[in-house]
Order: sequence, then structure tokens, then C-alpha cells
Amino acid sequence: MQAKMFERLDANKDGSISKAEWDQRAAERQAKRGERKDKRAAAAGETREGPRAMRGHHGKRGGHGMRGGMMMRADTNGDKAISRAEFETAALARFDRLDANKDGQVTAEERKAQREAKRAEWQAKRNAAPAPATN
Repeated sequence: MQAKMFERLDANKDGSISKAEWDQRAAERQAKRGERKDKRAAAAGETREGPRAMRGHHGKRGGHGMRGGMMMRADTNGDKAISRAEFETAALARFDRLDANKDGQVTAEERKAQREAKRAEWQAKRNAAPAPATN
């Protein structure tokens, strides 16, 4: 599975995933997400106009708010590209984090628990952030 994903991300087939290739794939995913939202909105008789139309995943303006997160973590040697080895290492590390009971399988319950834990972490960070100043 990691090999297929790596091949899809390595657009120029040079054996590594550059930041540009990573961002291009993220932009493609964002565009597809927008198309699906537009189709659902059209079916419901709605339109995506105004400031909300500019928002991407998680309400961040301009697209996915964590676009570079995985890229930065996987690029262990800091060369601004992800080699196949770095990609596979990151994928296996993610699998290991998700496999809570270490039985070699990631169940729907384990994925749900991980999502809920992340959501709680994000909410805690959001609640801990200082309120914006009002003038």
C-alpha cells in the first residue's frame, strides 16, 4: 500500500517526493473535495459563495491547514524531499501509533479513538490560546 501511495505522490518518478509534489497532490485533493461539496450543495439547492467559499479543510483559508505537517515529520534528513525509505518509515510509524493494542491490525475502533484523542487535543490547544485583542 505504501509503495502505491509513494508512486502516486512521486509525480516526476525521481525516487523522492519534493515539497512541490506534496503540495500539488494536496491541491488536487482539495479541488476534489471542493467539487464534491459543490455537487452536494447543488443537489440541495445551495451555493458556495462569499467568505466561506475561500475556506478549505478545517475552515482554514486557502486549503488544508496541516499540508506540510507530514512532509516535515517524514523528511528526517532535512533535504526538503521524502525518499521512499522516509515515506515507508513514516507510514509504518503512523500505523504503529494507530495500532493501540499492537495486534498488527488497525480497527475502526482504534481509528475512532485516535480521532477523538486528536480532537480533544486540538480543542485543548484552542481553549488554551489567548483570546484575540479587541479594540
